[in-house]
Amino acid sequence: MQQLVGWLRTVAQQAETGQAVLPPASERAPAGPGASETERQRQILRAEKDLRRQQARELAERAQQRGYLLGPFDLLAMGQARVYFRDWCQHNGRPYLSVEYRGDLLATVTADDSPVGKALEGQGRLPRRCPYPSFAPTPELQARLTLLAEEYVSRSNARQQEVRSRWRGDWQAERVVKLKNILAADAEGAALDLLSLWPLALAEYKALCKAAKPAAHAKASPPAAQPEPTWMTTLKRLRSEDAAFSPLELPEAVALPDQLAALLSKAQLAAFLGLPANTRERKARLLQDLHAMLAVDQHARAQVFEVFVQELAVGPGELETLLACTPVERKRWISDGKLPVLGYRGFRKAGQDLSYPVHDRRCILSLTQAEIARWRGEHRALVDLHRKTGAQKAQFSRKANQQARRDFFISLEAMVCEWERCGSPQLAAALKLALWTQWASRWAKENQVKQLHAIKYQALYLERRDVWYACKNEAMAVLARTPYARLSYYRPEEADKWSLGLCDEHYEMRKELDYENKWVFFADFGEEIRQCPRCHATVAKDYYALYHLEIAAAAFPELRFSFHVPYPIGKAFLPSPHALPRVEQDGIFRFGRPLLEDEKVLYREKVVEANFALALAEAQGIWGPVATPEETIKDALSMREGEAVVNGLGSIVHERGI
Repeated sequence: MQQLVGWLRTVAQQAETGQAVLPPASERAPAGPGASETERQRQILRAEKDLRRQQARELAERAQQRGYLLGPFDLLAMGQARVYFRDWCQHNGRPYLSVEYRGDLLATVTADDSPVGKALEGQGRLPRRCPYPSFAPTPELQARLTLLAEEYVSRSNARQQEVRSRWRGDWQAERVVKLKNILAADAEGAALDLLSLWPLALAEYKALCKAAKPAAHAKASPPAAQPEPTWMTTLKRLRSEDAAFSPLELPEAVALPDQLAALLSKAQLAAFLGLPANTRERKARLLQDLHAMLAVDQHARAQVFEVFVQELAVGPGELETLLACTPVERKRWISDGKLPVLGYRGFRKAGQDLSYPVHDRRCILSLTQAEIARWRGEHRALVDLHRKTGAQKAQFSRKANQQARRDFFISLEAMVCEWERCGSPQLAAALKLALWTQWASRWAKENQVKQLHAIKYQALYLERRDVWYACKNEAMAVLARTPYARLSYYRPEEADKWSLGLCDEHYEMRKELDYENKWVFFADFGEEIRQCPRCHATVAKDYYALYHLEIAAAAFPELRFSFHVPYPIGKAFLPSPHALPRVEQDGIFRFGRPLLEDEKVLYREKVVEANFALALAEAQGIWGPVATPEETIKDALSMREGEAVVNGLGSIVHERGI
């Protein structure tokens, strides 16, 4: 056993150092005299795969004799050995146990009883309504298993972080017991303890399944009598001697449908006519007799609608035809309670259980066109009332929003005056541009969110998003030149953007060599792929890195504006990131946010557009314009049509009429 563990650890160390464990050169098939470098690499990879399969089979064979799989977790052949041993466990109805060393000190013991359940299920021996077997089918065994885990985990230095993960779910949902990071010296002992616990757990499982089985009846009970149909019960009740049925006067419009032969069966017609169920009269003759009876007997006419109320019910399509209404009107009258619903019938379509209402034919046929016209008039009056109420609410909201915008711009003008009084005109110009750049950035994010769900105006929202971002970049280029700017650089861990496309030949080569990940394949054959004219492998350096710009002044320490721009865009007008300090932030810092509902009332898009143009022009007059890659900024301020006037201060733009 010690020799086996030593050999496995040697192989694991070779795998860690990147050494390929290959058979001797005399045993490998030599490459042909004219073989290319790619063919040699393929032969080496095939030899490595054959060796890994051989090692995996040896590990699985030893595991079958031992009862559990033993080896380093990072051994290349360990994954295939797990598959071989798990298949053997499922074939023989044994639980899967593995001991995987993690270095020289720690190990992980895994016990999975699902192969036993799959074996019983495949043999047809799994009891109905019973889950798979488990190591802890009862609370007593679960407590015993917990104590066993505590004993081994408590000896390890990693107790605080691994005791919580030793038990994964209950025995019905998760059938895996895992002891993580226990001492390597205790690993095989823990596996043997779990193996000794399995016979007791299997016996308890069989006892539970046996108790769950319903007791067999000593004598088969006779089949239950079929319940009498509702129409038969109603017919007997109406014709009993004790029943005093006083039929309602039915209008002449209440008549039987033309498809009566399809709605009523021969047995129903015979029962209503007082004939035996096995009568030899044809169904057509029974229908003639029924019509003749109803023509002279009003009592029988009322009875037939009462007895067969479900069979003669009116569905949605027939109701719309009888009342000459639309589906919208039908649904509205049902929701208003004007059309009583007799019941609901179901059907299945496209994997869904759907239902539709049916109505009493007597109620539907009793309605007159005058009553239906009155319903429609009531609805029109209600719609007019709702429109007037909505218009009044809209007018009230419009006045409230106008007053809120008026108060806001008054306070904004006062704040700008405070900036100029306590600071300087240059500081006020920088802060105004930073303020409106902030709202330009949020309008860009707002249009980006809108285009995700838009269909008709998706292209318009995308165009607005790009124009707003172009305006923001131009403003950042000016703000970066002010003395109030603080530039920094943010670079995430994976800042580069990789793009890899394989030609047909290399794609087939990847499939032939069983590379599941194309990047692993690129790591092994990167030089060949780069030289291939039909493959492309590109990397955009620092694609996800960001410039961070902060505008702050000592005169107003509580006032700060923060912006970011992607490195591929900002490198055209911002300094090199090597000379900038680094920041470590995430969340809104990287992705920003759209506007809130109350912000949309105050910072309307065309107002932000006009004020941003004034602030940008004022700042460019002080610090000069900066050439940016976005030449389309000239048309940025024509995104939306709207009138704007400048007030007396000439610094804040209001909407006309505010």
